[in-house]
This record gives sequence, C-alpha cells and structure tokens, in this order.
Amino acid sequence: MTEGEARRALTADQYLAQAFEVLDLSVRPAPVRPDDIFEKVLHDSNKYAEKYVGYIRAFGDSSLRTQLWPRMRRQSHRGQNAE
Repeated sequence: MTEGEARRALTADQYLAQAFEVLDLSVRPAPVRPDDIFEKVLHDSNKYAEKYVGYIRAFGDSSLRTQLWPRMRRQSHRGQNAE
C-alpha cells in the first residue's frame, strides 16, 4: 500500500473525510518477527493480503454481529410491532 492509497481510503469517502483529519501518514514495511503469524507468506504479497484480510474479518465480522446487527434487528422489530 502506498501513502496515496492509505490517504484515499479516508479522503475518497465524503463521510470519512468529514469525520477524520489526517495529521500524519506513513507507510512502512512491517517488521519480520519470529512470532508473526504471517511470516510464512510475507514473500507473497497476494497470499499475505488474503491471510490478513481473513484475520481482520474474523474480528470485524464478530464485532458487527454482536454489537451492530442485533441492535438493528431490535429496532426493525420495534418498527414492525408499531404498525
């Protein structure tokens, strides 16, 4: 990822651009550590990206399911009961 790509992730979306101000931005290679769970795929950027996205989705998906979607379902049920 380049600095431009990282910046565009925030500035291209109108909502994010209004919500955040980029004060400092830099892109550096992650250090190779022996306990890095991605160490075996660091040489293959596509495989690394695939593994990393899966890792992040594991946290994001569970957070959305437990924190956001149940609330939305409760609100939609309330709206249906009011009709």
